[in-house]
Amino acid sequence: MLFFKKIYFKAIQMKNRIVFLVTFAFIFFSGFIMYLLEPETFPSIFEGIWWTMTTMTTVGYGDVSPATVIGKTFAILFVYLFGIGLFGLIIGKIIDSFTNHKQMKEAGKLDYKGENHFVIVGWTRKSKLSIKEMLENRNGQEVVLIDSLESSPIEHERFHYIQGSATDFAILDKANISKASSILIFAPDSIEEPDLADGRTLLIATSIERYDVRTKEDIYTIVEILNEEHEENFAHVNVDEFISSQQSISRLMTKAAYNHTKNILK
Repeated sequence: MLFFKKIYFKAIQMKNRIVFLVTFAFIFFSGFIMYLLEPETFPSIFEGIWWTMTTMTTVGYGDVSPATVIGKTFAILFVYLFGIGLFGLIIGKIIDSFTNHKQMKEAGKLDYKGENHFVIVGWTRKSKLSIKEMLENRNGQEVVLIDSLESSPIEHERFHYIQGSATDFAILDKANISKASSILIFAPDSIEEPDLADGRTLLIATSIERYDVRTKEDIYTIVEILNEEHEENFAHVNVDEFISSQQSISRLMTKAAYNHTKNILK
């Protein structure tokens, strides 16, 4: 029993690709051996593979089974003991993969591969309303949020979270901003001083402009500005639209993003 436990724990630690390759090799080998041992019962290798698969998956149709002592012995010592356990390990690996994928997505660790999406920089009261309006829209466009939250604040099929700073090119790559319809940068709620808040927004806008120059993509950027006197500073980094916080920021930024998308599709 201890021997089998050691084998099982070592198998769990194996890479998924190796486990799948071993499983396929096991199925083919077992089917081939049964074909050699009982050619009358298993007239082809495919019949042997079919029986191995139905046995490993515990389906057991009963349409074919070993008839000789040596065939049954091989089935007991090899297919029953190792095959069923190996298939169970495969199922566990598949479930773990789905679980890990979900955990990584919630933690904002997965790259976004879509196109023509909206990128929201900053999880704030206003960006929350803007995202809600975007997700309620039925045009099918997806929304990607960049922020430093520990986990995704929203669960929605059209919402994707990227954890990190929008000043980091690696994070911008993960959000695939070069293929985005628009990027909306919201002023942070955590900074009460307008000059400091706009300074942080300007830093992000500058990083996106540098990224734009590197990728040679025309990235459409919309920013929230707390102090209208700072518009000239943002103009120097080629920001496309400024939305003053004195206006209904979430609605206007969302409207600006959709208007730009319509212009692209014309």
